[in-house]
Amino acid sequence: MKKENKIGFLKRGCVSLCSTENDIVTVSIEGPAILGMAQMFHDKQSHYIRCNRDCEIVVIDTVNFIQLLTQKNHWFHAFMIISHHMQMYFQREKMLGHKTIRGTVIEYLRCLWELGEEARNTTSVYTYILARNKVSRSSLHKIMSELNDEGFIRLQRGKLLWMKENTCPRSWADDKKSGFRP
Repeated sequence: MKKENKIGFLKRGCVSLCSTENDIVTVSIEGPAILGMAQMFHDKQSHYIRCNRDCEIVVIDTVNFIQLLTQKNHWFHAFMIISHHMQMYFQREKMLGHKTIRGTVIEYLRCLWELGEEARNTTSVYTYILARNKVSRSSLHKIMSELNDEGFIRLQRGKLLWMKENTCPRSWADDKKSGFRP
């Protein structure tokens, strides 16, 4: 859409915004949503869109979109959408800010858990985390086994079945090496 100077309205479905530099999933967005506003005034394309399941997207020329926002006085609404997208990026940075990969993995598990049962039943924990982080599959498997053995999570065929309701303190992930146990 950026190359053709377009904005997209995701009527239904789910898309992931992936970094053009490393193909890492930055955020996933459920429809209805407007896509492309964050880059509409900039030349550089930093992300591309990948449909996670069947999607319906209507595309509009950026110039027409700007005229529509102005005519209908919807700039405040556009600001709110951009603000929401920024919050998703801030959340991602917070997840990646852990001192250990274990802490980052736990944050991704929390995010997956919050998506709801339907998403968890169809999403591999390994695929979800590996698409969003540059961690080795063997390291991820080791961490997942530890979390399972410690009673923090329960997996079945790579799907997150259960996660401890009152999750351990955020520092647990980083303090594990010092002997802290929930």
